[in-house]
Amino acid sequence: MDSTSNPHSGSLPPGGRSHKAYFFDGNSTRSHACTTWLTGEHLVIEYRPDGANEPVQVRWSLTDIQLPSLSTSGLAELRNGLAMVQTRDHSLVHDIRAQLPRRSWVREPHLRVLQSGWLGIAGVGLAAVLVIILAYFVALPAAGEQLALQMAKPDEIQMGESMMESFATQLEIDTVRSRHLQALADELKLPGDYPLKVYVAKSPQINAFALPGGHVVVFSALLDSLNNADELVALLGHEYGHVQRRHSLRMLGRALSTLIVGGLVFGDVNGISSTMIEGSDFLRRMHYSRELETEADEFSLQMLEANGLSPQAPIRLFAHFRKLEAQNSLEHSSDANSVGKLATTLLSSHPLTDDRIAHFRELVKGIPDQATRPTPALDAAWQVLRPDLASPLNRK
Repeated sequence: MDSTSNPHSGSLPPGGRSHKAYFFDGNSTRSHACTTWLTGEHLVIEYRPDGANEPVQVRWSLTDIQLPSLSTSGLAELRNGLAMVQTRDHSLVHDIRAQLPRRSWVREPHLRVLQSGWLGIAGVGLAAVLVIILAYFVALPAAGEQLALQMAKPDEIQMGESMMESFATQLEIDTVRSRHLQALADELKLPGDYPLKVYVAKSPQINAFALPGGHVVVFSALLDSLNNADELVALLGHEYGHVQRRHSLRMLGRALSTLIVGGLVFGDVNGISSTMIEGSDFLRRMHYSRELETEADEFSLQMLEANGLSPQAPIRLFAHFRKLEAQNSLEHSSDANSVGKLATTLLSSHPLTDDRIAHFRELVKGIPDQATRPTPALDAAWQVLRPDLASPLNRK
């Protein structure tokens, strides 16, 4: 706050120094020659108003002063609201800064940067780049994920339908085996509130993936590598777990976060869904984190328990995949259709880490492997899918 006093209310402290300047009171454009000095936490401005016989003093709290940028020449302007002090005596600015070293860093950080030279400017520039990188790779994907989770389930299911229609033009869907696999899926008790629609795609790759809303695609090579219905249900339970936990939707939101957030900013809500559908091919190559894989494993166990099947089936499935992975390492084959080599397609998107296997073993510890026999319909569907196996429950 400004305060005006008589000429005897304050004087230059002993040993202090004064500075010549010009004062603008903010009420007119007229300047007044003045003398300034510092006393305690105030800047004293002494000047003689027009027509006055005696000088008056204005006291500015140092914390109210807007300081200028540093320069080696020219006028320095100190502002307090509409009022201003102009001076070519830059020692006044330095004196004020000396009184407020901590404030200078907070309220005028750019001035400290300029004082520090090119090294300081480069440091600030690097920090700014790091902040941008952090926002782009961390904050923005996280925002995209959370925005995707706001999608209503009916809309997610509809989006999944559109994605599957798009995939159907890219994959060779085995309609006969898909129908039989769906018959098996229809016999399952689902521990979730999404539908389960399954498809078999003709492919030498050992792979499976889930789309938002309840669509699961199993490649024929993977289906042909399974030993029994328990393993198939474990596989479907794992992929359905990704659906139920909305992992596919979350990952898609992270991957397309820039476009999704942009759609919200510009109000293009319909475009968000279109963007996600167009980017759905990403789901075939998506790498789930260990946390998401663990959640899907736990859901797979729920699926097996709900249907009276062996809780040990996923462990046998893990061992089967590890065997194929080891086979790939030993073969070092250039044959693109090598079974071991193609197994890595599934393992790359669903990393089979030691921690993941150990966690699942801990989950099933103490659970007796005394599964009931699958329903006749489930048996029949399995035999149609894998007529080459002698028994529908060829447990190993």
